[in-house]
Amino acid sequence: MNTEKTYKKMIVKELKKLCKEKGLKISGTKVHLINRLMNPVKSDLPNRKTTKYTTISVGWGDERSPAIGQLINKGFAESLYYANDKFYYKIVSEKWVELLKKEKN
Repeated sequence: MNTEKTYKKMIVKELKKLCKEKGLKISGTKVHLINRLMNPVKSDLPNRKTTKYTTISVGWGDERSPAIGQLINKGFAESLYYANDKFYYKIVSEKWVELLKKEKN
């Protein structure tokens, strides 16, 4: 699990990559990116006017996989495809933010 101290050691390019992997916006300064990773809220998700879903990717053995599986079972997510050693999912945005907040604790 990453901490604020770990994030501060990263360069902006690395922080943007992490944000993208978590389905968060990648715009803003280093401080904005760190805040977004530490305490995500719904407004941190990319603006999608026509949908309430976020597309995310996770690799083999990702610690979030069981939680994503539960979201799939409850109808809040669906598997999209597998490519480049990553699984891609479509998840209800609000549920994804909840999962990211739980991941922090």
